[in-house]
Amino acid sequence: MKTTKHKRLWLLAAILTTTCFFTMPAIHAQVTVGSNKEPETFSALELISNEKAGLRMPLLTTVERNAMEATYKSNPDKNALAKGLTIYNTTNNCIEFWNGEKWISTCGGEVPPYIPAPIDGNCYAFGCAEYMFTYQTMTLVAGYNTLPQPTSYQWVIDGKVIPDAIDATYAFNPVEAGIELEEDELGNWKKVVPVTCQMEIDGEMKEAAASEILIVKATKGVLSPIYVYAWDETGTKKVKATFAHVNLGAEDETNPCDNMKGYLYQWGRWSDDHQLRNSEAWPLSGDADDGTIAQYNDDNVLSDLDVNGQVKEGNDRYGKFIKHKVLSQEPEKQYGDWRSTRKDNLWGDGTDNYNQAKATPSDPCPSGWKVPSQKQIGAIFKGGLTSGESTTATANTWKLTDNIGPIKTRGYKVAEALYLPMAGTKEYNVGVPSLENGNGRYWSSTISFDAARYLSFYVKDVYAGNTIHRAQGASVRCIQE
Repeated sequence: MKTTKHKRLWLLAAILTTTCFFTMPAIHAQVTVGSNKEPETFSALELISNEKAGLRMPLLTTVERNAMEATYKSNPDKNALAKGLTIYNTTNNCIEFWNGEKWISTCGGEVPPYIPAPIDGNCYAFGCAEYMFTYQTMTLVAGYNTLPQPTSYQWVIDGKVIPDAIDATYAFNPVEAGIELEEDELGNWKKVVPVTCQMEIDGEMKEAAASEILIVKATKGVLSPIYVYAWDETGTKKVKATFAHVNLGAEDETNPCDNMKGYLYQWGRWSDDHQLRNSEAWPLSGDADDGTIAQYNDDNVLSDLDVNGQVKEGNDRYGKFIKHKVLSQEPEKQYGDWRSTRKDNLWGDGTDNYNQAKATPSDPCPSGWKVPSQKQIGAIFKGGLTSGESTTATANTWKLTDNIGPIKTRGYKVAEALYLPMAGTKEYNVGVPSLENGNGRYWSSTISFDAARYLSFYVKDVYAGNTIHRAQGASVRCIQE
């Protein structure tokens, strides 16, 4: 009987003790661990170190973290309640906490360090081109060539994890991504940036082999200088030449996936909208002949041309691509031109000099720029009229940039700074663009009898001084005066 009574007293004491223990936090709402010290008024929990131990956060890999996140991210209530949830990520060795929308790393703010994952040949990550300017935005695409498909993505640009770039596509802008350019020996600010994407596939992190994009500093809306080497007039010494960063007509192009092709000019004409790729052709219907091109007459009233040698505003041919199909070689008729009488100094000075004077106002290049002579544009390859395979260039390197992925963007990177796209041409007899991404044709100011010289290139060969009819449509890349 005494034993039973003592057991009952002991049980009652245990219940009272337990009740007090569990109700104490509710009363005080504050706890100190590791010391008898009262917690500060602003502390809900204080951990007092014994100088031998610390607080160890829950250890999770990125895959485990993402799996945990998936259990509450789709639920707005749970998503908000998870604010402040903290882990130690063993994949990137960073403490991370959930802010209600995303994980924030304590390693360098929101940007965790880049920890390479195993390269998987089925992973891909690329842009539409190998070249872009600082003011442009390129859509990058990532994916996996087989099943299962990725459940998460993380873009890595220039060796850095990009916060919020966690989808299969990423709108990459070099300025927003914090790309730091470097100055080359000629004065260009640029950088070759590796691009890749990490993906979670079947519970494992994998990575695409990196592709590269050359980023060059330029300003939208105006011609910016790009510096390359060129052979001087004697052909014995390399000098610095300054070309515009884009073809005329591509100054405002913010999407490098369009290949920055620009306009297609007929030789000697200024900008009257004939150069637009979708401009109407003249005549509007039927074939062209010697009578349909722009006619010159000593009587200014009867002439289709103004005092500058250009089509008069208000004339039916104004702003139109003037076709010339009949190639008459009779002395009194013009051969392959858009006008009835030949005028050799519409762009240059009518000579084959290296540095020709700018022909104002017919030259379409803005102030401070002009159409280069054949010798000037040929000087960035081998000099003079010398042609050959792109790999044999002597003034600068000429590297073919072939299309990446489904969008074709072909051209040449000259000296890893100047991009010359294969912008195609407009045939003089039909007035329709052709050969885009297959051929680049760039006018010079130099004439050759009744034709004009231009720089032409394909996927293998570069022709420094070919001649073609002046009614042909081709690109203009201005050179600094």
